[in-house]
Amino acid sequence: MTKLEGIKAVFLCMAVLLLSLVTCAHQYPNNLCPSTSPDCSWLPQQTSTNQTTPLLTLQQAMAYSYNFLAQQSIWIEMGVLLTSLLTALQLWHLFTRWHFPILYAGILDSAKRNQYIRYLGSAFFILMGYYFMSEERPNTMHASSSAHCSTAAMFSFVLGLLWQYAGPYYINRRYALATSALVPACLVQAGVWMSTPAPSFVLTSDWGFNDRFLCCLMVVCISGLLDNADALLHTYPQVASRGNTKCMALMQSPFSWTYWRCMFGLINDVLPQQHELNPDPVLDLVQVIRGLGPASRSWKTMAALFPSPLRQELCILYGFFRACDDLVDDAPTLAQRHQNLQLIRAYMRLLFTMCDSGKLASCTPPSSVQDLFHQQKLQDATLAHHPHVDWSSLWEQLDKNPTAFSSFRALARISDHLCPKAADDLCKAWKIDLLGRPLNTEQDLLAYAALISGKFGELCTCVIMYKTGRGNWNGSDLQARNDKVVSQARATGQCLQLVNIARDILRDSLDGRCYVPMSYLMNNKQTFDYLRRGKPERVGNDCIRSHAVRILDLADQISGFAQLGIDGLPEEVQDGIRAAFDIYMAIGPIIRQELVFPMRAKVPSWKKQWIAFKYIYGLAGISTAFNEAATMVFGKKKGAELM
Repeated sequence: MTKLEGIKAVFLCMAVLLLSLVTCAHQYPNNLCPSTSPDCSWLPQQTSTNQTTPLLTLQQAMAYSYNFLAQQSIWIEMGVLLTSLLTALQLWHLFTRWHFPILYAGILDSAKRNQYIRYLGSAFFILMGYYFMSEERPNTMHASSSAHCSTAAMFSFVLGLLWQYAGPYYINRRYALATSALVPACLVQAGVWMSTPAPSFVLTSDWGFNDRFLCCLMVVCISGLLDNADALLHTYPQVASRGNTKCMALMQSPFSWTYWRCMFGLINDVLPQQHELNPDPVLDLVQVIRGLGPASRSWKTMAALFPSPLRQELCILYGFFRACDDLVDDAPTLAQRHQNLQLIRAYMRLLFTMCDSGKLASCTPPSSVQDLFHQQKLQDATLAHHPHVDWSSLWEQLDKNPTAFSSFRALARISDHLCPKAADDLCKAWKIDLLGRPLNTEQDLLAYAALISGKFGELCTCVIMYKTGRGNWNGSDLQARNDKVVSQARATGQCLQLVNIARDILRDSLDGRCYVPMSYLMNNKQTFDYLRRGKPERVGNDCIRSHAVRILDLADQISGFAQLGIDGLPEEVQDGIRAAFDIYMAIGPIIRQELVFPMRAKVPSWKKQWIAFKYIYGLAGISTAFNEAATMVFGKKKGAELM
């Protein structure tokens, strides 16, 4: 559970319990404390259904509250209510965590569609509220019909208000919304119907299925409203903070006052008019996701464990990395590959060049929301801190490649908290690929893995620390940056890259690359040439498999230090990184067990999903203990057989 999910669960459940207590105040406690009881002789008794009950004094209300909470059935009922609400929230988080919330916001909607959805949805729930208020129901033993109707009407009016702000988001996620509210409401109502004898509820004594469904729907809609606003806050940080760099850093943590101040500002000013925002950041993100394609299933499974804002920026970073890799490796000619590498290097150096004060002054954000929306239509405010980049020229130099162009622009939006040196070092790794020189020793292989994926791991660490409120680790703030954690993160990336190299020996050979060290090949230049020129069949299956196993053994040797890199990261992302680590390391046993070396070893989808599920719901420790116990039992038996 992320920080924001935990905050939502606590405050929403407390709010609903408070609303239930307020509603129950209309039901004077004849059922809780009979009038014949000496402790309740002071309570005003209701003589008829049409008689208005007098108000209680403060002393009487405190005494009533004490008697009310002293009953055991109240706590059981509160537990049932909280369980249903938490179930609704957990289902909502489960259904919505696999895709970015910003893709379901109303940014890509037309103004007409946005207005229709908001006003028609609000009118529907308001009319429903008036219907419940006017509905006549027979009295029950616990309360008058007005109390029941006021509960349903109250939930309906709240839903009408919420729909006015985030109606398009609810429509775009209607299936998750309806299922999350329907399932717990059905379960609780079924339990009430099947109970013998019927439970004596007090807080929800008159609640039927409609009331329980509307209550769960209200909680899920509030959660969706916060998800929508949070997505806007992290996708358009310049809008939320009015361009204040310090404010952008402080609003990354949901535990900060700055975060909630910006959130309420977005909900009040921007959310009803989110279709007026410039859609370029969202369109670029969609293109980046398409560019990743089916080859990045492991990455997508792992990324689902991260908080959505962090996952979004890591996706952008990985998409840029993949786009650059394609530009350097897949260009039709060697000259074009060198030209693309020079373009990437020049772009990143330009991107991390600070603007002068004059240029920054021209990017000053507007003071009013109306001016902000007008500026958003004309230009993308998320790129306002890079006025020195000629995007039209970049589009032409990238041969109008939409995936590469969107990846380059998306990187520019998060470049302020990336380390410039680590980004520049990636170009050195791509240059090694272009030169095609053999790696002579095992140390050369480790150095290459540290350069290509170690630096990428460092950039991921910068994003993780910034998005979790640990400050800017781009190198400008020496107090925030911890070089030991960065060094351990490089080791994590290095270990995973070794697994990738071992897995892709055949695929790299067909692409004209070979990363197997010459020392593994016994300095046999002919074997290297066979692998380098796409003729792995000349080398033989057993030989290739033995090289892959040696590289996997090398990855296992540094896996301990790589695990330390995970321990140095914030707790809310450690499970996601460990899941990614387990998914990639699961490739090793597949390669070792296969008699014929596969073209590209893949971890089964069910196993990747099981690993992700374990870390989402905290089952990793139980699974590890079970595996250790199984190893102790079956491992000794296997060892005895070998002897």
